[in-house]
Order: sequence, then structure tokens, then C-alpha cells
Amino acid sequence: MQLDQKVQQKKYPPYIDIYEKVSLVYRTSLLISLKFSFLPVHRIALEINIPHTSHKLQICSNQESVHGACIQYSNGSKGVTFCKCNQGWSGQYCTCSSDSLCMGVVANNRLLCVCPSNQNPTCYNGGQCIPIDKNIIPNKQFICICQKGFSGKKCEIADNKIIVSFHKSIILPQSIFIRFIEVINDAVPENGLTFKTISVNQNSITIFWSRPFHIIFAKFFDNNYYLITVQKTYNRSSAISTIVKPSGY
Repeated sequence: MQLDQKVQQKKYPPYIDIYEKVSLVYRTSLLISLKFSFLPVHRIALEINIPHTSHKLQICSNQESVHGACIQYSNGSKGVTFCKCNQGWSGQYCTCSSDSLCMGVVANNRLLCVCPSNQNPTCYNGGQCIPIDKNIIPNKQFICICQKGFSGKKCEIADNKIIVSFHKSIILPQSIFIRFIEVINDAVPENGLTFKTISVNQNSITIFWSRPFHIIFAKFFDNNYYLITVQKTYNRSSAISTIVKPSGY
């Protein structure tokens, strides 16, 4: 077994799963210890005792095995366990379904799985499909992480695109706040806020916004305010291009 440098920096103890030859009934699993884990190559001689069919598996009570069972290695010390996944599931805690793709490990050693591109329903406009554990959200199979400029449950909605250019006489800071206001009859206006950074020699910004609005203005850190646009009727997925000028122009 040859290990590259990245693998050597982590501990990946090998293990052996034992099944019946004909029926493929699962018997047990053995954990193999490596005395010198820093070596790039390991030659291991083993004497394996295969349990009888009447052998009872050592079941543990680890609740992290979502779609499987917690099993103790038959030759390991007490407390050394793993998740034996049900058919169609994989991953450290059996959270990746057979029709999904494992992308890596996130917080708490959880696997991040994504839906295949041919799964129906899919996410539109380049959105990334993430399967949802049915034990957490029973009535939802997936969520879509949308690309910039799109929103909705399946990323099917194009966000409002606002291109704002500033007059050359306006000295732009490195970052500004953009505030959106939605005017509602007989109710308090709804406010939304986003933050934009501005590069050197840049005099325009592009903003994507998915919520309704009627007024947009920019706020600089010196407490100067500039009106960007006012619209009487909100139109979803609209494109707005405007030039902000100082007073007197």
C-alpha cells in the first residue's frame, strides 16, 4: 500500500469487512493497526478469525449513524466503532445517498453531498443541489444554493440587477452601504441593506437584489447619502442602470 505525502499527514487505519461468499451476508469488520504510520509503504501479515454465522454483532448506541447502524470492530478495543450503512447510503455517518456525490467534509466531520446533475427535480441557472436528510426536514428532499443573480427554491428567479455609475466628481470610498426601501400601504416600510466594496479607479457597481423595493440610496461612511433610484411600481427581475450625480448637476 503506497501513501502519498498528503495521506501520510493524516491517519487512515485500514479495515477489513467480511461477507459470506455466496449470500454476501455481512459477518464482521476488523480494524488493522499500523505501528509505524509515518512509513510510506506498509507490509502487513494477518491472522484473521472469521466468526461463525451465529456470531452476534457488537451493536453500539452511537446516534450519529443516520442511515445505518453503529458497529464495534470485532478485534478492536472497546469504544472503537464505525457506521455500517444501509443499502444505498455511504459516508462516515451514512448521510450520502447512492444518487448523490460526496464533495468533502464540513463542520463536525459531516460529509457534504450534492445531487447529481441528472436528478429531477434539479436546480436551475447553475444552482447547486444539496440533498436534505429526511430525519431533519421530512417534507424536503433538497435545497438549492443559487449562483449570484438568481434566487427562488430552484434558483428559477432572476434577481433585480442594478448597475450604478457615479459621477467623476464624487470621491468614492473603498466600501459603501446600499439601502433598499419597500413602501407598504398603511404599514411600516420594509428596509433591506447590502454592502459593496469598490476597487481603485472603479466608478460603478452592480447589485443583485431579490426582494421588492421602491427606493434605493447609497450611504458613504462620511454619512453622505445619494439617491440611486425611485420607482412607483416594483417589477420583479428588472434591470436598472443609473448615474448618481451630486446636487447641482
